[in-house]
Amino acid sequence: MKDDEKELGERWDRDAPKCWQIMPFYRPHGAEWWVMENLKCIRTLPTREEAFRIAYEHNSKTYGIYAVFVRGACGKNGKWKQQP
Repeated sequence: MKDDEKELGERWDRDAPKCWQIMPFYRPHGAEWWVMENLKCIRTLPTREEAFRIAYEHNSKTYGIYAVFVRGACGKNGKWKQQP
């Protein structure tokens, strides 16, 4: 493995768990999107796009990770997604 790839892998392993994530939360009036840090909701937004933008900006500026972990409803079946 090249040194650059090794460094990126180490940084990812160290920083990815700290990145902000998003998750839909369904309420009787409709869904809202949670922006989460360490599985704690730090902000709610009305749309996925707004939540994604907030988390993406934080992750890229703070950790240099240009992606957001998007959880499914109630935190199931999540995936990392890059900005579309």
